[in-house]
Amino acid sequence: MQRAKVYFEKQDDGTEVIVDRDTIIHVGDLASFGTDRGGKGLSCNPSHIISAIPATFINIRGNHDINNRVKSVCESMRTNLGRRFPNVSVSHYPSYDPHVGVNVKNGDIHICGHVHKKWKHCLDLDRQILNINVGVDVWNYKIITEEELI
Repeated sequence: MQRAKVYFEKQDDGTEVIVDRDTIIHVGDLASFGTDRGGKGLSCNPSHIISAIPATFINIRGNHDINNRVKSVCESMRTNLGRRFPNVSVSHYPSYDPHVGVNVKNGDIHICGHVHKKWKHCLDLDRQILNINVGVDVWNYKIITEEELI
């Protein structure tokens, strides 16, 4: 199993940027073209944004990814966070959500989005899985590394 890792290079001005050996796993709801309630959406094709990122980009399907012209690779996946957590599941939904398949409901950690600002970490007591919400709204709208998750 290939391990997903984000690599950054520090620029002269102190900022860090993604480099081409990175793998970015996005947990869905990448972009929206607006809502039926009048919410403002993205005005360009999100595939153009993705193609400009110098990294391997894996988009897991979210509930708003149906009509946004972004190709989702899968509904869920497994990866690891080093030797400490060799069995990590990833999907758009938390492990306790009925949308999550059986293969996601067992592991050390489950990485998800979908719940917005409800929580950053949540223990699923029924399955004894720690859910980690990687939604941008709980991580100050920045890319997070695997070291920052735990």
